Amino acid sequence: KNKDFSYSDSFFIKLNNVEGIVSVSKVYETKAYFKYMDKESVGLLKGVDVNYFKTNSLAKYILHGDSLLEDESNSYSLIGIALNDKLNINYQNKFESLSVYVPKTNTSVGLGLNSTFEVNYLTPRSVFSVYQEFDDKYVIAPLSFVQYISNKEDNYVTGLEIKTMNDANTDLIKDRIKDFLPSSLEVVDRLESNE
Repeated sequence: KNKDFSYSDSFFIKLNNVEGIVSVSKVYETKAYFKYMDKESVGLLKGVDVNYFKTNSLAKYILHGDSLLEDESNSYSLIGIALNDKLNINYQNKFESLSVYVPKTNTSVGLGLNSTFEVNYLTPRSVFSVYQEFDDKYVIAPLSFVQYISNKEDNYVTGLEIKTMNDANTDLIKDRIKDFLPSSLEVVDRLESNE
């Protein structure tokens, strides 16, 4: 089960004002079932905000396409290369969408995918390759898309990703964040999050 939380505007302002922080990105991650034409796979759907590509270097690892995740009429996907290969996505076919199924919350058991899953569609646009474990399971999409399909309001996230200055003391930054972070949440660095 996802451990999501809501944040207030004042919390986000305090976070952005911590000395040594360069950028903060809101993310919402959930398990999902993906289907493209007759191919299917399970993986992780990660919704990201407009600051996401400022907090990490994923854009450098895009092999096909670009980092655009939405425009006025479409939500686009950025897919790990291994998952992309499993789904056999054809980027020349502009008419076929990637079907995304996310488990419904608070539902009774029913028959069929539509009774137990929320479904929505992404337009396949880009492919990335970072490392096998990430490439094998992630689909990156707009934060608003993932919040919508997960039936969450726009102030709910599963994490906040932070980029610090290169010479910043991360332990000091973590302590400053803990000063105003709710006790139910924790601050972890990249190494701790991979444990």
